[in-house]
Amino acid sequence: PYTYVNKDGLPDGFSIDLAKAVTRVMGMKLKVVVDTWERAKNTLKNGEIDLLPMMAYSEKRDKIFDFSVPHTIAYDAIFTRTDSPEIRSIKHIEGKKIIVMKNDQAHDYLLPTINFAPENIILIQGLPEALRLLASGKGDAALMPKLVGLIVSKNLNLTNLRKSPVIIEDYTRPFSFAVRDGNQLLSERLNQGLSIVKNSGQYDQIYKKWFGTIDPK
Repeated sequence: PYTYVNKDGLPDGFSIDLAKAVTRVMGMKLKVVVDTWERAKNTLKNGEIDLLPMMAYSEKRDKIFDFSVPHTIAYDAIFTRTDSPEIRSIKHIEGKKIIVMKNDQAHDYLLPTINFAPENIILIQGLPEALRLLASGKGDAALMPKLVGLIVSKNLNLTNLRKSPVIIEDYTRPFSFAVRDGNQLLSERLNQGLSIVKNSGQYDQIYKKWFGTIDPK
């Protein structure tokens, strides 16, 4: 729901609508292109594109990119099957097989903080794939943003996954616009646009459109 390709083959989602609103109020032209997460990060790093609309801040990424002020704070959750014991905290995943998206913030968080064998991490390229694997009996749990997991599991009708996943409070995902390192001018313009969009009520309208039925305010 944050960023995806819709049935017409066009980029869509919360972050796309937000990027359009911010660039529109700042009088900027926007062209959206579609790529994988890995290639998108590389093209931004190399200056082939100007921004990514939704990247979670981390100290590691801050060495490569510059970030706007956060526009959305998201919490991750542990998704499990209904026929398996519920995992109540991040500390209880040691010894479990955990599905995460490769180089996602959840992956970055797990590596230095949790002591478990590498073979217990199941790396995938997309979050729908993670939930499909979990529903099929692979792995013990999947770690991802709560709202994404709830919407994906609903859309895919994965009825054997828990409807109320355990929220991880050890870390959050402060999502921002990411720009190439040193592009302070663009970062400042995006910050100003975000301020206008939030104060004018446009942000609330966009949030309600994409998440209102899943996670009421």
